Amino acid sequence: MKKIWITSLIAVLALFSLAACSGGDNSESSKKEENAKSEKSEGESKTGPVATVNGQEIPRKEFNQQLEGTKQRYKQMGMKIEGKEKQMEQGVVNQLIGIELLSQKATEANIKVSKEEVEKGYEQFASKFPSEEERKKALEESGMTEDKVKKQLEENIKIQKYVAENTKEVTVSDEEAKKQYESMMKGQKNAPKFEEAKKQIKQQIKSQKQGQQVTKLVEKLRKEADVKVTL
Repeated sequence: MKKIWITSLIAVLALFSLAACSGGDNSESSKKEENAKSEKSEGESKTGPVATVNGQEIPRKEFNQQLEGTKQRYKQMGMKIEGKEKQMEQGVVNQLIGIELLSQKATEANIKVSKEEVEKGYEQFASKFPSEEERKKALEESGMTEDKVKKQLEENIKIQKYVAENTKEVTVSDEEAKKQYESMMKGQKNAPKFEEAKKQIKQQIKSQKQGQQVTKLVEKLRKEADVKVTL
């Protein structure tokens, strides 16, 4: 389950697989659904890694876990997945490849993460649960332990540091936020005032800009890397 507990900054890569699968012509959805069904049994019988990145394998088990999580997010968002299975699979494998590339580069850069940083990250993780019992139960059900979570948090923080060192500082002006606000609230009744929504809108724009930078960074790294996809 390496890297499943990914941070919000790196998880932004997943948004592009969602966007890629949400569009397109649905006129042949029935045909695509039949094709997906016929290909499903074939995919389930496959073994071995889904990709290799500079010789490092991405396990099929990890891919299947991430794919299942993506499907669950689709359902929660009320989005249909029929006819989009192949696009979804490609989006997930691209996401995992991107994370692996960033991880390798962070290791090459000899980026260090302190014990204090990991403990702080774990405290934030633990605070998401209503009680210690709920946290232990969730870890047990997912086959995780406190040590495994901390190890993954260390990896995620290392990647975050590498990304921060290799992307520009993101700023959002009041003018940008105002323009976004006017676009979002156009025609809406009882819309909140700009000053009330400004902080949230600025954060949304900032996340979008960060996501674009991460995507460009990964695209650059992938061009320089030896990547083989074996879906």
